[in-house]
Amino acid sequence: MKLKLMSRMLLFILIPALVGLVLVAGFSFYSARNALINQVAEEMTLIVENQKSELSNITSLLRDTIRNAANLSRLRNLLQESHAGMFPERAAELRAGAQLALSELAGNYGLIHSGGVIDANGVVVAHTNPDMIGTSRKDRQYFQISMQGRDAVENLQSRG
Repeated sequence: MKLKLMSRMLLFILIPALVGLVLVAGFSFYSARNALINQVAEEMTLIVENQKSELSNITSLLRDTIRNAANLSRLRNLLQESHAGMFPERAAELRAGAQLALSELAGNYGLIHSGGVIDANGVVVAHTNPDMIGTSRKDRQYFQISMQGRDAVENLQSRG
């Protein structure tokens, strides 16, 4: 029995073409699937590493905040004793603690170069630079604003 032209085309051209297309589609599907799995795994690794880094930063900030909260009590003690008229030997002890607290504060926060504590009379009672102790800041705007109960910060730049 002789095959007709259509049957021959179907047998020798269309079926191999369809089989080839099915093979290409299957290969493309599995290749795309594997590429997607690899990409998702890579992105998830990056996300986990980023989260790990962020948690590390938060932990570090929290540790510094807790440490600085302890330092704040040293500064508060100095101010309270200073206001109450403390004894000279107690003043030296509290000043040393306040100096250490301010140095640690400046060390924990890279943007803070120096800092100080000013009493209600405008006199510097503790500072990261010991030469500043005893100087008056009564005329400074940040001191006057603070004495009104508002937050005040002054950003100073060194000339040197």
